[in-house]
Amino acid sequence: REWWDAIRSYLELLTPLLRDPDSRVRLAARTSLVGGFRGGITFPPVLDSWLVAAAVNGLMAIAMGAFAAHGLRSVLDADALGWLDTGSRYQMWHALALLVVASLLVRPQPGRQRRVLQAVAWAFLAGIVLFAGSLYLLALTHVRAFAWITPFGGVALMAGWLGLILLGVLRWRATDDR
Repeated sequence: REWWDAIRSYLELLTPLLRDPDSRVRLAARTSLVGGFRGGITFPPVLDSWLVAAAVNGLMAIAMGAFAAHGLRSVLDADALGWLDTGSRYQMWHALALLVVASLLVRPQPGRQRRVLQAVAWAFLAGIVLFAGSLYLLALTHVRAFAWITPFGGVALMAGWLGLILLGVLRWRATDDR
């Protein structure tokens, strides 16, 4: 029951992000180390959404890894612990990839390249939820049907990487045209 509540809480954190991509996050910069700057920094809405998605996934990866290593080691078998470890590792790596995509989306991009970056971000997010989420559910419930979802998450993660390859080719061609 507790694992289901944790998953539901994770999805509830992502739901507002997915419904309202124009939400804004303000960070107060209260330091004298930056030339006495006082005030706030407003990030573009696109960065806000993907930055939050990356941070939530990074947090969840650490939480699931720690939960598996410290709270479930005596409860779950070796296979289930392995699934949790794999899920948390893939979730963390792709949360970092999503963070890189978010930082690329802040910079001005030509229309096609921007659309590719948005598609890459969505592919990484879908891949994380499907791949890591299904492994977490499989480990915690031992319901083998969740194993059928995992490959779809893997395909989405690979689609994200293919999208980055496409972006690189588009940028390479754009520099050749100049």
